[in-house]
Amino acid sequence: MGKKTSCRACPAAGREITAAECGAGRHTTYACPEQCPFNSFSPANYDEFSRIEYPAEKKLLEWMLANLPDRGLFNRGLERVMGRGPNPAYFHYLAWHSVFQTGPDGDSCIGKWAKAGFPGLTADERVFLRGRSQMRPAMIEAHQVLDSRRTEAVDLLDARKRPVLVVDKSFAMQAVRFGVYGVYLIPLPHYCRIFGAGTFVPDLEPLEPQEVIREIISHLGGSTGEAGMRGFLAQHFERFEKALEAVALARRRLMLEQLDAQFGKADYRLIGPYDRCRARLDSLAEVVREPLAKSERAEGFIEGRVWQARPGDPEVGIVGQGATLGRVLLGASHWRLQALGAGQLGRLRQRFESLMAGAVRFVVERTDDLGARVRAKDAAYDPALVPPALLRDPPKVVLAEARVPAPAGPASPDTIAADFEQQRDREFLDAPIPALGGKTPRQAASDPAFREKLLGLMKSRIQALDQRNLEKGTNDDINWMVRELGLREILFEPPPLRLKLGWGPARPGR
Repeated sequence: MGKKTSCRACPAAGREITAAECGAGRHTTYACPEQCPFNSFSPANYDEFSRIEYPAEKKLLEWMLANLPDRGLFNRGLERVMGRGPNPAYFHYLAWHSVFQTGPDGDSCIGKWAKAGFPGLTADERVFLRGRSQMRPAMIEAHQVLDSRRTEAVDLLDARKRPVLVVDKSFAMQAVRFGVYGVYLIPLPHYCRIFGAGTFVPDLEPLEPQEVIREIISHLGGSTGEAGMRGFLAQHFERFEKALEAVALARRRLMLEQLDAQFGKADYRLIGPYDRCRARLDSLAEVVREPLAKSERAEGFIEGRVWQARPGDPEVGIVGQGATLGRVLLGASHWRLQALGAGQLGRLRQRFESLMAGAVRFVVERTDDLGARVRAKDAAYDPALVPPALLRDPPKVVLAEARVPAPAGPASPDTIAADFEQQRDREFLDAPIPALGGKTPRQAASDPAFREKLLGLMKSRIQALDQRNLEKGTNDDINWMVRELGLREILFEPPPLRLKLGWGPARPGR
């Protein structure tokens, strides 16, 4: 009696077929629908797919080693980029030698294997490697993390901005809304895979990501059409990454050079009795009590005060209610003013000396340039990699401190900080923004001349919030702002609650 052949219902064929027919004809003979339980390339069968991908990648490497014109040269290059383990340079090297580099006959290494019919592979491995042969560099902007595997995105190198579904656990664990990532995309039935490591394109507000990408490629000698940019990245992705890092460091340096981060101290000697001097200081409503730190008590100070900013002071415009100019440390015979920023210390000294005239005598002022300290620790970069056009409008940071009232009931520092951020978000909606021509976000939302700029500003805020959530393991969201402004085109559900593991994907399929 012959062995019974197992059969299964095939929605593509409209009849029952054998398991062997199913395996051999998936995505070739049959146009397999995503819902088919036997479809190895369905997102639902993600774990099964890894049993196709890893062996196929291994066999591709073996084919390369056996068919490269100079295996020794390839191995020496591989050792150079390998370092202590797979890294972006390693994956760029493999991508170039397997897919993008062509020989005199116009075929890539994987292209030659495809012409030979991919001998030695299973049918599913052939489907995967056909997709691998069509791999392309991409700059994807994440829009929505659907679950632990799937992320919706668009490729910024695609003029039509067609949606891309990326199925990759590592990417879904790290992606933030409107974050831009330089990757290699492998087109497969139903979705795309990511090959190797990804490059995060930092938010260089007010520069648009597309402008940053285009300017760097042009500066490095590439053309800026879609095919030109993809072609450049296929060969020079590692150089693009170094230039991107150089741009970020150059803009940061410009920002720090403009930053008033002088931490200043001004010491005074008391002339009158301590109690009388303290009473005069406390007569001013904008001076309020504040506890001393242990280190300040160790220096001989016995009481502390904080000097609040006035309504017209710039600090109020920066941090809102509770903004301060600095602190006053009270000792039995000497007092100290301290403030962050030379401008703040100057105004604090002026108001203090006006109030305390005849009761104190100035002794000495000392400053510590915190910005210079930070600049000294920055990594070095090659200025030749930086397009001059990307150095305009460097970010401007103004430092200010605030004291917020303690909540009525018990609350954690994280809760207090979240409440403060929400208050600032509400104030943002109705605050004039220079980048919006002095209009408020509510006004700019209905003004065609500024709506695109507003979209960019809101994308940056959403991206920053998602990144904070990823770092802290929280799930705060500001979609309420997007709805109030009517910016439906960037309204996407926030990512699910995730733990921060560091940017990936270090390897595909994890």
